[in-house]
This record gives sequence, C-alpha cells and structure tokens, in this order.
Amino acid sequence: MSTKMNSFLYAVFCGKPQPVRSAGNSSSFQRYQEEFQMSMRISQKRLVVAGAAALLTIGFGVLGMTRSVYAGVIVSDTFTAANNTALNGRTPSPVDLPRTTWTEANASWENDIQNNLATLGADEGDAVNISSVTAPTYNISDSFNLGTDTMNTYPLRGTWLGFFSSGTDLEATFTGLAVNPNGNMWLIGNNSNTIGSPVAITGFNAGITHTLSYSVDMATGTISNILLDGSAVSLTAPNGTFTVADTAYAGFHNESNNGSSIGTVDNFVLSSPSVPEPATMGLFAIGGLGLLLLKRRKTV
Repeated sequence: MSTKMNSFLYAVFCGKPQPVRSAGNSSSFQRYQEEFQMSMRISQKRLVVAGAAALLTIGFGVLGMTRSVYAGVIVSDTFTAANNTALNGRTPSPVDLPRTTWTEANASWENDIQNNLATLGADEGDAVNISSVTAPTYNISDSFNLGTDTMNTYPLRGTWLGFFSSGTDLEATFTGLAVNPNGNMWLIGNNSNTIGSPVAITGFNAGITHTLSYSVDMATGTISNILLDGSAVSLTAPNGTFTVADTAYAGFHNESNNGSSIGTVDNFVLSSPSVPEPATMGLFAIGGLGLLLLKRRKTV
C-alpha cells in the first residue's frame, strides 16, 4: 500500500495525519503504524458487531410481521351465552386472534345459541375469517350432535367441520370432513364435492354427542390425525386438497333434509404450532454467526 493511501486511512480511523517516515523518526513511525493497525482492527470489529446487530434487528422485525406466528389456539368458542343469542356477528369466545366474527351461511333457518350450544337448522353453518393467518399446520376440532337431522337420499346430510373459501356461500365452498347420521365419514373438497369413498364408523350412534378432530398440512394440502371420539379414522386426501384459497374461513356446517331438523355444535377450536418462516430464521442464524465469530476473534 502506498504512503499516501496509508496516510489517508490513518487520518480516517485515527483522526490525524500519518507522519512521513524518515531516518530521524523511525520509532515514531513504527508507533503510529501500530496505532493505525489497532484502529483498523477495532473498526473491523465494530463493523462485524453493527452488521450482526442489524441482521438480528431485521430478523426480529420480520418475525413480528410474520402472520404464521400463532402459538396454540387461534380461534375457539364454547358458545356460552344466553339462549337465542345470534351466531351471525358473534365474536368467538374465549379466543379470537384474527379479531373477526362468525359469518352465517344463510338466514333461512335457526342459527343461534341454545343451552350453550350452537344450534343449527337445515343448511346452516358459521365460519370465521382466518385469511390473516398463514400457518404451516391447522388443527381443527369440535363436538357435534346430529339431533333430529334426517338423511333422505343425500349422502352428505349431517355435520361438516373444516374450511371455506367464501364467507357468503358456505355450503358450496367447503373443504373438510362430513359425518352423516348413518355413520359414514366423507372427505369433501373441490367446491363441496365428495373425494373418494366414505369410511363407515362402526357402532356410530347419531343420538349422542361426538368429538371430531383432524390436522391439515398446508405445505402438501393433505389431512392427517383424524380422530372421532379419540379413535383413529383411516381416510386420506390427495395432495393439494386444501389450498390457501380453500382455507380463508374456518368453521362448521349442518346439512339436513328439512328446516325442522336441528343439529348442534360445541367447543370449536382451531389451532396451529408456532413456526417462523425460514427466511426469518436465516437472518437470526447469520446475525448469531457474526457475533460468534467476533467472540472467537477476541479469544484467539
């Protein structure tokens, strides 16, 4: 490096001009050279610290903006309210992280709370908008009683639990599971069309309350961990059955033969593990690596 460049860098990092070397000031020159090199090392360390801190700051900022960071329950409702409380427009309680309300399928049949149960007439259901949530996995569950629901010839009579692409036409935009009074479980997708064959539930009793739960992997669009009253049900979904568009709303639906047939739903829960996006974790890793390297340089 030239003498002029050394003098320039010395002035930048040390705040004063570097002396020109001569026969009479060799010791002073060596001292200033050592000061210059020390200043360069300190500046390099400061740059490493500043860079690592910046990456960590960005990582925390992105983490705060990542919509997928929902630990545990996203929405839950125990439907604890006075009789005749309308479900349409009700805020789920006790948990409602998306801060939205239940949207009714239509206004033709009963859709309210009776005896702390969501009470649904024929072709009635409710969904909550979860489009602000983009979680890697959804776990969904509720308790249901088919009550006086009747079959007739339509195989999808009964209770539906899952997701909707629209909040205005729940019956036509459903993706999830349906259980009918005959004890058959169907997978429904592609705008409320059946997928594959139903699974028969041995010993199913339509007159008592049951609990249904399952998980959805949003990366593959598949379903797993299907449990009815704690017993596993073997039913698979093709890849891509559940899409982001299909899961804009979450909720339940009651499908019956006539309006006087009533079903109930209780203890609705939608949850998800908390998993930050890979890009965010990468920023944390790089920032942490920078600080680790700095610590290693200090101890060498």
